Amino acid sequence: MLRAQVHDGHNALGVITGAVVRPTPPPNDAGAEAIAAYNDAVTKFDKLDAVAVTVMTTAMTKEVCSMVMMHNSARDVWNKLLNIFEQKYGQRLDFLICQLFNY
Repeated sequence: MLRAQVHDGHNALGVITGAVVRPTPPPNDAGAEAIAAYNDAVTKFDKLDAVAVTVMTTAMTKEVCSMVMMHNSARDVWNKLLNIFEQKYGQRLDFLICQLFNY
């Protein structure tokens, strides 16, 4: 069981970096097998995405978590974190001014 969890955690990093992407839906005329395979792949992807979001949010402070909680995917959370903490001076200044007025 632990091995599976570690493996999922490793694959969850791929969801964050974009190496693992959400499966594309089958064509409308796809057979039952293709639809079942797609549904299985989506379920696995959603599980990995949830693992990635959980790992990231448990490492955040409440303040940082509140800034990213509106995002639904691990990739979106990661991109928001990059936008917040790796901004150029002008962008960072605008963000801090917005935070000041929201305080």
